Amino acid sequence: LAATTALPPSGRIILKSLQMNYLKKARGVLMATAQTPIVTEEVEKADVPIAAEVRDENGEIVATLEAIWQIGCKKR
Repeated sequence: LAATTALPPSGRIILKSLQMNYLKKARGVLMATAQTPIVTEEVEKADVPIAAEVRDENGEIVATLEAIWQIGCKKR
């Protein structure tokens, strides 16, 4: 979801790989955070790694994730 919000209107995104590491048992409310690059319309195609952390209600990291997204913009 984070990757799609950083796209311009002509952008497209394809998930190429996803790796999830579960570090400990999670209970209660979980919160995932990730930071994504801003993609401009000049980018035709690029593989972009995006990392995320999942934290439990105590703020402890219970899982990590790395996704490789192919991000690009349609030619006009």
